[in-house]
Amino acid sequence: MSNGEKWFGKMDSIFGGVAILTLLVLSASVVGGFILSKPILH
Repeated sequence: MSNGEKWFGKMDSIFGGVAILTLLVLSASVVGGFILSKPILH
C-alpha cells in the first residue's frame, strides 16, 4: 500500500487496520458469493 497514507491520511490507531481488514473481507465475500452463486443459477 504505497498510496495508503496519501488516500486515508496517517492512521495511528488500531481502527485503521481493522477498517482495511473489514473492507478486504467484505470484498472477498462479495466476489466469492458471485463466483459460487453462478453455478447454482445455471
